[in-house]
Amino acid sequence: MLCAVTEYKLGFMKKCVSSLGQIVRIGFEWEDEDPLDHVIRQILPIPEYHDFEHIYIDILEQEQGERSTAQNRWFYITAPIYEIFRAGSEQQRNRRILKVIHGLSPSFNRDFIESGRQKLEHIIKDFSKSGADARFGASALQAMENSDWQSCARLILAVILEHLKQFAEMLGLSPKNIEASQLQTLAPLLPLRIATAVMLIYFQSDPRNKIQTEALLKLNENQISAILAAGFIAFYQEIDRYAGGKERPA
Repeated sequence: MLCAVTEYKLGFMKKCVSSLGQIVRIGFEWEDEDPLDHVIRQILPIPEYHDFEHIYIDILEQEQGERSTAQNRWFYITAPIYEIFRAGSEQQRNRRILKVIHGLSPSFNRDFIESGRQKLEHIIKDFSKSGADARFGASALQAMENSDWQSCARLILAVILEHLKQFAEMLGLSPKNIEASQLQTLAPLLPLRIATAVMLIYFQSDPRNKIQTEALLKLNENQISAILAAGFIAFYQEIDRYAGGKERPA
């Protein structure tokens, strides 16, 4: 169990799942409030503790034949994001946006939401100065100027997934894992904050139903810009953290 916790802390989610699967198959049961549970609570902060717990529950359900594909962790990652679109008022949307982005970084606060458009524009302009990312920067800035937020989100998603391929081995994955996977299968293979950042951007890029599409229209420019900026920034912060401070590829 502690091997799986260590792999989780290092960002090796695929290895973590494998290790948990092995101990579940030999009959191990994780009980609340036993000594091991107290150790795990000391090692993992509360959001990561619950995330790790959902991984365990998914494996347990699959091994017990309750579900062929359990999705507890998937819903743990995506439900708070989807709740943004279900908000009935701007005030409620702001609260739900703040809850999600504050989970990515404590520096993402109410002021961050209010200055969302400036934050996002600044990030994209920085990218446009890079030779490899200049084309992305120009296209994303044009999308912002046209208030085409769906296209802007798609461009951002494309560039971070491309960079994710370059860092795949650092997370115990391969570039093929990134290329061949749908986001619903890729997200559970990623560390919590990286998965949340990717899905936060994805939800802006590809609304799947009428409720989500209508909700996007209710988001003001600062709100949607703050969502995109928070996901963008958090993705690279987490990549740098797992890489030990190494710079992202040019």
